[in-house]
Amino acid sequence: MNIKILFTAVLILSQLASGQSNFFNFLGRVGSAGDSLAKAAVIDSFITYHRNTTGIPAIDGNYAIFVYRGSASTAAVAGDFTSWSSLMQMTKIAGTNFFYYFRTFEQDARLDYKIITNGNNWILDPLNPRTCAGGFGPNSELAMPGYVRPWEINYNASVPRGAVETKNLSSTNTGTSFQVRIYLPAEYPANPGKRHKTVYFHDGGDYLNLANAATVLDNAIDSNKIEPVIGVFVYPNNRNDEYAGAKRTQYRLFYVNELVPYIDA
Repeated sequence: MNIKILFTAVLILSQLASGQSNFFNFLGRVGSAGDSLAKAAVIDSFITYHRNTTGIPAIDGNYAIFVYRGSASTAAVAGDFTSWSSLMQMTKIAGTNFFYYFRTFEQDARLDYKIITNGNNWILDPLNPRTCAGGFGPNSELAMPGYVRPWEINYNASVPRGAVETKNLSSTNTGTSFQVRIYLPAEYPANPGKRHKTVYFHDGGDYLNLANAATVLDNAIDSNKIEPVIGVFVYPNNRNDEYAGAKRTQYRLFYVNELVPYIDA
């Protein structure tokens, strides 16, 4: 047993070292290049190779290598893997305008990120054409080689589609109105009298627009993973106050005494 564990550990370490060594070889070639033009040529070759193979960020074993090339004085990267709050500073290669930062990820990882130049300029990765929708606009996307897009979020034209209706509900408890979008399963028009279980979603717009929730419900119902349900997607007005702040009691009363009775009716 100990021999097996030791062999597995050595294998993993050797794979990580192999992934690092390829990138370190590139850094060595840049460092040994004679002048700025020669260094730029090595960097050009690196970018071209990875654009045509793994894409950028470059993938080297379990390592993802974030790179930025430009006139900024500093560059950093932030994303899902930093909880968006910490900026991971990128290293600039002397005599170039090339920055890099690398770290390991699981082979099936997928994440959003952005490049930050000069401390406060948040931009999409100029070298990465892959983007995805985020809560504050589009983000750049990294997908490791083992990532498989979940089947349930993929639109399938052969799957019966539910309908999504938009309602605006006024609340006497909060003194405001809420946009509420209601998902009705595909069977609903033919069975208007049937009682369906209901699933309620806070941050309703994010679930519909970013998480493809209506498509997920369509696919889950069609594949008999769940029974047909009604989905209620509530758009907050001030999520911090309503979920955990000064208006949380009024928001709870809106849900319990106004929203749920409206849906159940």
